[in-house]
Amino acid sequence: MRYRNPGKGVPGPEIAGKLTIKTGKNAGQHPSVASVHRALADAEETGGQR
Repeated sequence: MRYRNPGKGVPGPEIAGKLTIKTGKNAGQHPSVASVHRALADAEETGGQR
């Protein structure tokens, strides 16, 4: 299954592969596709503001 960022047309797995977790026990690893999808959905819901 592929997730796409509707604004950019970039597949979720490609986004996840380019990101790296900076802190915590998973530091240095890539986030899961599900985590990227949740983050994009949350950003879209809040208008990109945190």
